[in-house]
Amino acid sequence: MAPHFDALVLLEFGGMTDFAEWVGGRTAVKSIVSDLGDAAYNGPSGDDEPIMLGFRKGTRAVRLTTLKIGADGKRVVTMQQLRALAELVASRLD
Repeated sequence: MAPHFDALVLLEFGGMTDFAEWVGGRTAVKSIVSDLGDAAYNGPSGDDEPIMLGFRKGTRAVRLTTLKIGADGKRVVTMQQLRALAELVASRLD
């Protein structure tokens, strides 16, 4: 039997056009995030799944998404953890 893996975080890399598309939907953005790249947001609005954190640094864009909910019904990866990962990725884009 093949091993089964659950993804914790999906990282998507793109450019300026991708970032514009990611923030283009009204339900995509919950709030603007400060001090992360040149522009950043988290989402979606409301309590819908999944949770995301997207940012743009120069002409590069990154979106981090998590769906994973633990057996206790709580998120395995929190928004604070997504932020820490996003900051690490942003530091490598120089």
